[in-house]
Amino acid sequence: MRHVRHPEDGELSEFPRERLLGMTASRDSEGVPLAIGEPIRRTAADDPLGSSSLTRLPRISADGGSLGPLTVRAASVCGRRHAYEGRTREDAFAIELAADGSVITAVADGIGNEAARYSAIGAHVASLLSVQLIRFLIDEHEAIDPQTVCMRVGQAMMVVAKRFIVNEPFDAQTLATTLITTWVSPRGAYRGFVVGDGGMFTLADGMAIPLSPSTNWWSTQTEALPASFTGTAPFSGQLAPGTGLLIATDGLSIPLTSPDVAAVLGETWRQPPSLLGFLTDMSFERRGEFDDRTGACTWYRPEQDVS
Repeated sequence: MRHVRHPEDGELSEFPRERLLGMTASRDSEGVPLAIGEPIRRTAADDPLGSSSLTRLPRISADGGSLGPLTVRAASVCGRRHAYEGRTREDAFAIELAADGSVITAVADGIGNEAARYSAIGAHVASLLSVQLIRFLIDEHEAIDPQTVCMRVGQAMMVVAKRFIVNEPFDAQTLATTLITTWVSPRGAYRGFVVGDGGMFTLADGMAIPLSPSTNWWSTQTEALPASFTGTAPFSGQLAPGTGLLIATDGLSIPLTSPDVAAVLGETWRQPPSLLGFLTDMSFERRGEFDDRTGACTWYRPEQDVS
């Protein structure tokens, strides 16, 4: 296991960057999770076997590829708590392509409470429906209003969920999930919106720089689809060549606010890793991190465009 020590005290600038990064720039250990800080000792109890079903998501999922100047990597990893308890991953992501060369990505985090017992399905369906609807609106040259999009996604969630939840009643709270969706044009311009928590980051110069939407995002309680869509917060910007836009559920966004994780992943993701490499990076181990973790990153690299 790759192991990187992090500073216990003091500012990040007081800690040599070379020591902080350790071996993380090397792909010789691809497929081996990175340990940041004190290593975690795993036992058989951390790796229980679960059964497959329509309402249970795989413990890991990854996808990605390139389209013109845009390269996408997305991955979702079951958190240690859910794995230990034999429960399903409640995070999800989705990817879609528009006719004009734009790439649309979404991440969703099912609300973790007893009432939201099928939030994993809510996250899966919401992320998929949102990217499909945005693709349709782009292809049809229609205006994209985030609140209207979320309202339509919420309505469709209640219909599509019936394909997964059979012979059992459910309501909006049963499917409750957060959602972040973004679309990046072939020229690097991006727009997006967020419902609930999670985070957005620009990857540039070996750093993960947090972004904030244009509204006072943190002032209210966590919003969730399909019931709440009026709390939608939009964001937009322009990617410089060689930089990336990362959207993440809070299992990734919260650790990324710490200097050690931000420095390691920011440096590792200077360039798009392989799909396995991104999944491995997303699987990093750090004491105190138990939540499901999902991220989708779109890099803008016009020099690679051969279309």
